[in-house]
Amino acid sequence: MQNNITAGAAPTIRAAYAAAPHAELTVHAGDLVDNANSDSERAEWYDAVGAVSSSMNHITAPGNHEYSGWNLSSFWNRPFPGAGNGPGDDGLDDTVDHTDYQGVRFVVLNSNHRNAPRSDTTDWLEDQGHWLERVLSDNPNRWTVVTFHHPVFANSPGRDNGPLRSEWLDILEEYDVDLVLQGHGHSYGRGTPVADRTADPAVQTGPVHVVSVTGPTMDDVSDRNWTANGAEARVQVGNTQTYQVVEVDGGELSYESRTLDGTLVDAFTITKDADGGKRVTDGRWARPGPGRARGARRARDRRGTAGGRGPRIAAPRPPPRLGRGRRLTRR
Repeated sequence: MQNNITAGAAPTIRAAYAAAPHAELTVHAGDLVDNANSDSERAEWYDAVGAVSSSMNHITAPGNHEYSGWNLSSFWNRPFPGAGNGPGDDGLDDTVDHTDYQGVRFVVLNSNHRNAPRSDTTDWLEDQGHWLERVLSDNPNRWTVVTFHHPVFANSPGRDNGPLRSEWLDILEEYDVDLVLQGHGHSYGRGTPVADRTADPAVQTGPVHVVSVTGPTMDDVSDRNWTANGAEARVQVGNTQTYQVVEVDGGELSYESRTLDGTLVDAFTITKDADGGKRVTDGRWARPGPGRARGARRARDRRGTAGGRGPRIAAPRPPPRLGRGRRLTRR
């Protein structure tokens, strides 16, 4: 959320929890505050997520605003100590880990290589890449969600993250990760590599990459970084704060992105067959086509049932519902 937490971001956060009252887990993709060591901003963040989240699981990746120079915020490790199963690098131990929860493996990476000591920048990403391969190759769960702050495909060309694509994209594709949840770009975007198209224009395969923002600070939107790097932005929306709700039920994962007032911005479903096949199907209200969000007519809202089938993820970066009907919320 980063900026203007109390007045600008908190209403969207509370809308996320209201839309997914039984969410079991929340995913945060970084930049919880603007100034890494600001006690007052951290207090605003706690007030924004509220008491409802105090008994909820939180999967949290650090953003660049969690750093002051090379140093991680002194406030980070107490609320987010991590699982302690990262790559064994002193600079990453508290920010990279994986957690298995009701049939979903959640993997947290630290994309802040620019905040690594200069001599360690390349190793920072390579070490995580080798570790990620081990974690994904030995994964007993049906579903996999990976989260980190800087997007592999940026909604704003000026926010390109080439080193991440070089080190991590092939791994995410090889192990067919289901969701890649990212932040940093102050806009909404969802897409997939062009290689993951199928004969049906509404169906893709492979990992789904999502970029979202809960706070009120916005960037311009363009699909140029997607297309220049072999991907397509199937939905892009600018000037829009969103939360996401994800629900997992057996072989189906359903995803919705909504605004503060409940307007549906994007929706898709991932379906897995018993034989291992996977389909990513655009929802009927998803707006295909790159970068049209800012002037596009808003998708007609139709609220889905909040029923009890699977996990939901709520966002400013959301949580999943696992097992039979697990929900996650992402903010």
